[in-house]
Amino acid sequence: MDYPEKFIRGVSNPGFVDADGRASAEIFQFDDMSRADGFFESSINWYDEEAALGLVMEQRKEKDEQAFQFRYGAAIIERFDADRIISNPLYKDVFCYERSPLDGNKYHGNLLRKDNALEKRIRNMIASSLALNAQLIPRTESAV
Repeated sequence: MDYPEKFIRGVSNPGFVDADGRASAEIFQFDDMSRADGFFESSINWYDEEAALGLVMEQRKEKDEQAFQFRYGAAIIERFDADRIISNPLYKDVFCYERSPLDGNKYHGNLLRKDNALEKRIRNMIASSLALNAQLIPRTESAV
């Protein structure tokens, strides 16, 4: 499957942005529950076109449609940064990504981490590596 050169991770928590206005490693932590195939997910959108960023920036919360889901903006990450981690033989079978479209979001995908395959220290190193080069797009009315 072909993937675009970039992906987007929405920023829903102020803790995902450090004091210098950069994406923190917390933005790339994974869900607490694994799927049936043993992978944990971290939701992303594939940056196929500019509309993918607009979708993230305009997404509303399910329980409060007046509130933005990603109140603190979005982080744009080069796929190369994820591919560099995946190319390391130590992580090849335990870290990957997928495209997983949802109703109303054809750009949706996931970063995936194999259940209990990596110790916490290594998971944090991967998250930090992705955050290091992430471009943070703050949530402003002019950002979309």
